[in-house]
Amino acid sequence: MERSTHKIRTWSLACALGLMLLAVMPVGALAYPGGQAPVASIPRNQSMEIPDTSTTIVISEFRTRGPSGAADEFIEIFNLSQNAVAIGGWVIVGSNSSGATSIRATIPSGVTLSSGCRYLFTNSGSYSGSTPGDQTYATGVTDDGGIALCTASGCATIIDQVGMSSGSAYKEGTPLSPTTTNMNQSQERLALGVNGTDTDNNAADFLLNSGTSNPQNIASTCTPLAVTLAQFVATTIDDHILVTWETVSELNNAGFNLYRSTTDAAPEELLAYVPSQAPGSQQGAIYEWEDWNVSPGETWWYWLEDIDFGGATTLHGPVSTTIQGPTAVELTGLKAGGSSRSGDREDWLLAVCVATLAAAVAMWILLRNTKLAGSLF
Repeated sequence: MERSTHKIRTWSLACALGLMLLAVMPVGALAYPGGQAPVASIPRNQSMEIPDTSTTIVISEFRTRGPSGAADEFIEIFNLSQNAVAIGGWVIVGSNSSGATSIRATIPSGVTLSSGCRYLFTNSGSYSGSTPGDQTYATGVTDDGGIALCTASGCATIIDQVGMSSGSAYKEGTPLSPTTTNMNQSQERLALGVNGTDTDNNAADFLLNSGTSNPQNIASTCTPLAVTLAQFVATTIDDHILVTWETVSELNNAGFNLYRSTTDAAPEELLAYVPSQAPGSQQGAIYEWEDWNVSPGETWWYWLEDIDFGGATTLHGPVSTTIQGPTAVELTGLKAGGSSRSGDREDWLLAVCVATLAAAVAMWILLRNTKLAGSLF
């Protein structure tokens, strides 16, 4: 019993000694400078939405000259949304290479364009196509000019635009090259026949149909939309990139190709084929892809390509994000008088007490082995 009492006394003395050591230590040594723990902050890159693209109506196909000459023109617009859009009062405006503009046509009030359908404007002078226009215009568009679709005559709100020179008032990104030969031809928005690609870069969005054209009017068969995207986002999360997209419907969708690139020029690398989670459905789905093959300081651009059951594709994007490097934490000094967090002080107390107890136990064993334990305890 006496030896047990001595043991308890020894452990108590060890803890008391630990408290004494803790008490004489500078309080600031247990605290972070300024009283706050430094945080290693790795900023998360802000999400980048799909660029400011046309989400309802786009200029889908046009030409500024055809086999009958410079007046053999047409301009086709397309509703790529899932909903009917009232386009009455909207205007087609033309520009020359010097930026001078004027209205070519005003859509009559009450006109509504259904989902997947087209509306055709034709030059009343020499249009030679077999598909009649829904309305005509008399003043042509110069080969090196531009075209805009606006909600009103002042063009305060431009729905979509395309240009054939840097001097045009209307263009997106890199303008198209002018066509100067009298032949059957057209500039058509990708993907051909679907016309859903809109990256706000004319050179990336359109393809020259040399020797052919396919103007369609409001009476033409409407295009089933494979996919309508609600969101396409790339976000940095710590040491990887999360790519997410959400669909509103997938009426004719087989799946998606996800691409990436180190620039916004064009897709370079196919990351994955992702099967549709709602094939043939009027309901949408949410998709995620984690890209771990990235390093700090790199910026990556992503494209999403939907593929319908017939093999036709539509390219969406790009969106981008940058992997940020880790922020180093540097402890510049210790200062007395700072306050510490209770949890950290308890950790220090526990560490000191355990170390002191271990030393006391070692001393007790040493004393016992040297026959001094009885006289001291």
